[in-house]
Amino acid sequence: MNRSYWSLLTQQIRQTLSCSQEKLASQLGIDQGTVSRWERGVTEPVYPMREVLMLMARDAGLTPMEDIAQFVRASPFLIVLTDRNLRVVAASVSSGFRENVCCVEQTPEHERGQLLDFGDRLEQAGFWDGDCSRLDYRFRDGDAERVAVATPVRINGMVYALVQKHG
Repeated sequence: MNRSYWSLLTQQIRQTLSCSQEKLASQLGIDQGTVSRWERGVTEPVYPMREVLMLMARDAGLTPMEDIAQFVRASPFLIVLTDRNLRVVAASVSSGFRENVCCVEQTPEHERGQLLDFGDRLEQAGFWDGDCSRLDYRFRDGDAERVAVATPVRINGMVYALVQKHG
């Protein structure tokens, strides 16, 4: 089952705080059924509740997605954070990528084959299962050889790819 970020974060907060769904719900001023639906991925918290969950995660010593996303966005280098479906979670301005849109849709048509091959190599290397500490992908861009380096980032039980393009 491919659970959402909020589903995993909610469960991890509860586990870190050693509390039940009912106790967490009480702390948040909501009912236990809402926490259950978040954890099962049936619904996601509304924006104000997401902010509260992020604060709780930080207080519990967990690294929320937004901390990593801010780092990526502020980078002067071409860097992108994607999920397993190659959806852009965060991107530096210099990358030219838009967030919440698949990389494939944003890649020029003549480069899509390389991107899809890169995605296949990540799968084959066990990257998304945490079996790969880094993957270097070499490819030709016209007359130049370039390298895309993917580093796994584990955030609340999910693996994301932090990809930087060199050359």
